[in-house]
Amino acid sequence: MIKKYWFILLLFIITKHILFSNDWNAFVKMEIFDPLDSCLTNKIKVQIKATNELEFIRSKLSAKGINIDWATFDEFSHCFYRIDTLIHTDTTFTNYFGDILDIFDVYILEILNKEYHQHLNGVPFNFERDMDSLRKLIRKYDSTTVAWKTADTIKGFYIPFNLQDTYNQIDKLFSRTIIDNFKNNKSEDNAVGREHLGMGLSIRNVWKLGGSRLTQYFAKIGVHSADFVSSIIITAWYRYLNNKPINFDRLIEEHRKYQQNTDSTEIQYKYRYKKNK
Repeated sequence: MIKKYWFILLLFIITKHILFSNDWNAFVKMEIFDPLDSCLTNKIKVQIKATNELEFIRSKLSAKGINIDWATFDEFSHCFYRIDTLIHTDTTFTNYFGDILDIFDVYILEILNKEYHQHLNGVPFNFERDMDSLRKLIRKYDSTTVAWKTADTIKGFYIPFNLQDTYNQIDKLFSRTIIDNFKNNKSEDNAVGREHLGMGLSIRNVWKLGGSRLTQYFAKIGVHSADFVSSIIITAWYRYLNNKPINFDRLIEEHRKYQQNTDSTEIQYKYRYKKNK
């Protein structure tokens, strides 16, 4: 009788876990992947499907062999910025992620990138399983990553504490040739756009823009996305190198307005989902 009881209890737990996982898979598909499918053009979705999964997780459309014009890339980036906005603003997601969202949002986005790639290629994804793997990694390295919030050096790299400090450090990360080509580009938009997945990706990784003291600095002035932070830094550095006014407050405000527009879109998606439920 006791063995039968434990067997039934175990079966209940397994069944509940499977149902819960499936609910989350359906929720992620409805709330994130379906809006992405609507936002992205068929051309871009075909290119995403053709990329290597690991390359797409790390750098999206910078994968080898993928060439798109700036306007298309801007459209692509706008669609994916919505994910970052959603996980920071939707109550269901913020409650689910809890404290790990403060430091590990970059890793959460990587999970969603991977699963969207699988979704497009018709490969079953498991959101709960991937999140469990991330939580295990967090528990293993928790003391280290929490320390990143105030550390002045991470893995041998000095972490700037504000925008001005980035000017003194960023040129140490790149060769003279790269810096000169960046500086001498006549178009700011072109220079910044080209380096979003070059310099931008490098400083996001090296300066740990998912949770370093530089992240905290920008978070205090209302910029939470690692992509936005790197874009602001690169734009400001281009102006600094060319002796142009930084206009930092205006630069921040431009990104805030872009964020607000994205937030409005996400709110529409949230209400549409809740209405359908």
